[in-house]
Amino acid sequence: MRQTVFLDTSYLIALIRKKDARHPDALAAASIFTGRFVTTDLVLVELANSLSLPPNRAAVISAIERIRTDAATTIISFTSEGMERALTLFKSSHDKSWGLVDCFFFCGYERKTDT
Repeated sequence: MRQTVFLDTSYLIALIRKKDARHPDALAAASIFTGRFVTTDLVLVELANSLSLPPNRAAVISAIERIRTDAATTIISFTSEGMERALTLFKSSHDKSWGLVDCFFFCGYERKTDT
């Protein structure tokens, strides 16, 4: 069975932004992984917001378009229902450092694997 890896915002930023301290590690990981990927609409929004300035804008647009058309990548869509579940998890996770985007992924991925 092939492994599925979550594409989070920090990894994608490191992959795109050549000046990122983790860029070499991100490139190395990208070159050896052959499995499937999963991410969320919200990660793509965070990515676009993080790299929206002109030096990075074209690269981030290209990356988002590649991710959205990649057959090996599943994107969990943003929904109002998903937001409600994520917010509930976020509010109840006082002992965690998860952000709301992380909670959205956890809830969305759980539902995807249950169906």
